[in-house]
Amino acid sequence: MQVQQALGNVLYPKYGPHTGYEVMARQILNVETAIQLALDQGMDWILHIDGDELFYPGQMMALDWFDQVSDDIFQVTFLNHEAAPEVFEVEDYFRDVTLFKKNPAALEPGLCTEFQRVSGKSQYFLAYQNGKSAARIYPSLLPNSVHSFDIPGDHTLVTSSPSILHYLNCGFQNYYKKYAQLGNFPDYWWRSKSNPIRVPFHLASRDAYCSGDRTRMAALYQEFILYNNSETNQNLIEKGILTRISYPSQLLSSL
Repeated sequence: MQVQQALGNVLYPKYGPHTGYEVMARQILNVETAIQLALDQGMDWILHIDGDELFYPGQMMALDWFDQVSDDIFQVTFLNHEAAPEVFEVEDYFRDVTLFKKNPAALEPGLCTEFQRVSGKSQYFLAYQNGKSAARIYPSLLPNSVHSFDIPGDHTLVTSSPSILHYLNCGFQNYYKKYAQLGNFPDYWWRSKSNPIRVPFHLASRDAYCSGDRTRMAALYQEFILYNNSETNQNLIEKGILTRISYPSQLLSSL
């Protein structure tokens, strides 16, 4: 695959040198390859999400939703909601996790501060909050990040419905394995000091793993990831900060 991309991908000169250490470089090149495969198969849209994410159109069929998008819209950015696991260990997060933190852009003003007061947690979202995107397939289409495609803003729709469900770090074992795989990564994206990682929890998790102290990681999980107080959770749901999304779990359990 890498040899094929080196020979045929427009973006390979930019991202190819980073594929050995930067997962986002591999993702972007894979999306470019996927666009060409989609063109060959006559597909209309491409959606780029990760293995711990679901596209959630409610109970509507995804095909029906995309069919009603205006012809002058070439990209749709779907805001993401971040999972709030209620137990320490999670076997199958798509089936077992139904509680989510609403995207900050979907909250009423002041609710992030209210979240900190009610939950006692100092950080709301622990990863990205700028959504993931789908784009109409056409020959010159290219991704410009793992979140979006190279399409002008006046041809982009941003929406919270449908949305992306991000099952981030659900279950301590999954959390631990993730940082074991990432290892001692640098403080910068793309190993460039001009792109510092501004995700405190990500860096704190790296440091905890690299310390060799498993209890330190467990403490981070309990403090920032775990939502095991049902009374507090219900309070946050009533305030419109958390939301219960059960349909994916119900659908998978019925299979």
